Amino acid sequence: MRRPPSSTPASSAAAADGYKRPVVLGTGGYVSGAGLYAAAKQHIPTVIHEQNSVVGVTNKFLSRYVDQIAIAFEAARNQLPEEKVTMTGNPRAQQVAAQTASTFSWEEYGLEDDVPTLMVFGGSQGAPKINTTVVDAIPEFNKRPYQVIFATGQKRYDNVKKQLQGVKIGKNVKVVPYIKDMPAKMPKVAALVSRAGATTIAEVTALGVPTILIPSPYVTANHQVKNAQSLVRKNAAVMITEDKLDSRSLLLQADKIMENKDLRAKMAGASRKIGHPQAAD
Repeated sequence: MRRPPSSTPASSAAAADGYKRPVVLGTGGYVSGAGLYAAAKQHIPTVIHEQNSVVGVTNKFLSRYVDQIAIAFEAARNQLPEEKVTMTGNPRAQQVAAQTASTFSWEEYGLEDDVPTLMVFGGSQGAPKINTTVVDAIPEFNKRPYQVIFATGQKRYDNVKKQLQGVKIGKNVKVVPYIKDMPAKMPKVAALVSRAGATTIAEVTALGVPTILIPSPYVTANHQVKNAQSLVRKNAAVMITEDKLDSRSLLLQADKIMENKDLRAKMAGASRKIGHPQAAD
């Protein structure tokens, strides 16, 4: 960041060389702590963005010093100095909302383009419990009137293939290691099974995708459960905690959503009401 010489008034410098006062933005994590704190002490305007429903330690500390605080979940508001807080949502939502699926067809994956599709993924690396549950459920998914695309995660694909040895996989089920350019495909997903990370929730609410959320239990302060609850309370999603997750509970919720078009429409509408498709602006 370039600052005008101390002997030159800021307004004169701005007129002379287009200088604009800098702003320092932090998004949490310990590495942002020192920089934001130093900027605040130098009276440089500062902003933090809290993407989760549970405020992280660094952002809690910085909230006392920064000028403005942006949040993505209302649940975070009462954990921060409220006079500084603005609900903005997550900028990822705006990026995803601009996507279109007009040129994409499920036929690229060997599926039908006009059949409701359930997408299952546990993140780019995959989630072992989700993967095992879906493997157990595939014999039943084979019988369903909807279709399933199941992304195992790149590093867990070979292990899932071993688990599937001897298991018949129907034409309506596709198992893949990874789904490239997922935001472009999400508008054609009838429902999603996923973790409850902040970025995922920003994406699904920007697009209005009915979701079965399976929060990761391996996160700080169990914040993914609280993220998920923000959607469940608004009837935009259902939640299965990992300790309750098995093929029976997954199939029960999947059938309930995928076999009821009216329910999907209601959940989609509720999801869009939560979304912030102009978050970046």
